[in-house]
Amino acid sequence: GCMLRRPLATVLSSVSIRSLLSTRLYCAPSTSSADDDITTVRTTGVRWAGKEASCNGIYWGQGDLRNTLSRRNHDHTPLQGVMLRSIVMALEQAKKDGLKRVRIQTDFKFLKEKNYRKQMLKFKEQNFAIYNSKDLMENAELFDRILQLMDEMEVTLEYRSAWLENRTGNAVLELLKTGYMKYPPKVDFMSPDYDCDWTITPSFPSSDGRPIPTVYVAGRFEVAYSGFAKAACASLWVPESIEHLEVKQRPIGLIQNLCMYPVTHFRAQLMAIHDAIKEAAALGIPEIRVITDSLHFMHFYKIDWKKRDGSPVANEKFYLKIKALTETVKVHFKGVNHTVESDDSFVNRVQEMANEGLGFPRQHRDTKEYGMSVDELLVGRDAVYSVEGTSTRRVRIFKASTVCKSGVMWDRMDDVPLEEGEVKAAGECMEDVNRRTPAEIMHSVMEHADRMGFEDMVIRTNNRYFVRNVLGFLEVWHRNDWVNARWAPTIQQEWWKRIYELTQRIEVIWDLVEEVDEVKDEIYLSKYRRRKYEKRKKAGRPKKKEKGLPPTVD
Repeated sequence: GCMLRRPLATVLSSVSIRSLLSTRLYCAPSTSSADDDITTVRTTGVRWAGKEASCNGIYWGQGDLRNTLSRRNHDHTPLQGVMLRSIVMALEQAKKDGLKRVRIQTDFKFLKEKNYRKQMLKFKEQNFAIYNSKDLMENAELFDRILQLMDEMEVTLEYRSAWLENRTGNAVLELLKTGYMKYPPKVDFMSPDYDCDWTITPSFPSSDGRPIPTVYVAGRFEVAYSGFAKAACASLWVPESIEHLEVKQRPIGLIQNLCMYPVTHFRAQLMAIHDAIKEAAALGIPEIRVITDSLHFMHFYKIDWKKRDGSPVANEKFYLKIKALTETVKVHFKGVNHTVESDDSFVNRVQEMANEGLGFPRQHRDTKEYGMSVDELLVGRDAVYSVEGTSTRRVRIFKASTVCKSGVMWDRMDDVPLEEGEVKAAGECMEDVNRRTPAEIMHSVMEHADRMGFEDMVIRTNNRYFVRNVLGFLEVWHRNDWVNARWAPTIQQEWWKRIYELTQRIEVIWDLVEEVDEVKDEIYLSKYRRRKYEKRKKAGRPKKKEKGLPPTVD
């Protein structure tokens, strides 16, 4: 009674475990007559000192497939939270199995106290909030989930130590290590109950009775006697399914030796699926059918690429890339087992193609633009003479120099003044630019050109680095899925993607100058001289500082 009248923050600091279990729990007295229909499960939670890692253990019985032993790296959850998470995982599994009565035996020491139920009810009345604060207690979300599950079934909580006297190690973890397969049971892909044909369907019109373009994909993996591993992938389009497409829209497929480390069979299969859908998206094919030999991909795709313990399956980056492509292309997937004899000749042919790819040289990323100079990048893109005297718009993007300040200004190649509305729109195109990076400047310029409906434009600049970013780096990033030389995501990636999309529709003619020409760029220079003069006139002449001590304030 005295402890409950103390401020809650004091209780939290002295007994942290009690604050974590601030919820209403049902603890039914166990009777010998009712033990037959109660399922008993043991849970434990371990957190290693000095390591950002934890382990959850749920033991249902010897040889039970529901036994779970999962380790989480880079986990900052405290020990109490790890134990609560084990209880939640056990209750979630019990709900999935349709159990009505469950007994949870855990090594959570708070359950040893006699009045823990009164204390938890008191905390529940305060809605898991810290005393005189709107902040929630630690692990409040776990307790909220426990309450929801306990409303759906009868739960008995008991304390049972997992650490026995005169014995080292956690008893529950030892039981799991000896009688539990670390990984979930294998999926029987050959079972008649397994759904091997399903569709990802975004909002696209039907095929109007035409055959759907069909592609067979496969991956192969091989380990030499020396231990050197290599993998290859291949894609084969069915000729009859693409005859109705235009010639320039027909895909050709590919064979390549996988160079991405580490090399695995699953990664080769995912690479084949990704490249096939990417090729269809690049050619503008709205709907395709992919027949793959990776049944694991089909199984894990349907369950959001998650294992039983909630952790992601390997190669999650490929999964995210494939999922992003399915938002633009309607994809029908079908899985086939190539190890079984098949009457489909395309299944055997694509496997042979992937096997041939093992002998191909490894094709590393094409980054030839990195080694090209600015003059080489401008070849064929600097024909300014072709638009001299026309109504083509020109934008000056200059960096600061001894002649001028950095800035952007629009005009016409025939020196005709812009209309008032266009002058206002051109002046507003750079208002939201703060950092003035190449991506921000180019993005604002191209968006303005797109809004005005320009088919071509001239960019006059004295910034060689700016030209190199747009003409060199942009091409490499687009070709290699927007990653830089260190395989890290490109900075300001969304802006660069938009810039590349606009440059495919609007022809950009470059006019690189070493130094600002005061004759050709007089309009540009006078603009900044006028702006500087108006700014000085508005501010007035600076006052001279008065000598002596500052006046005293009464």
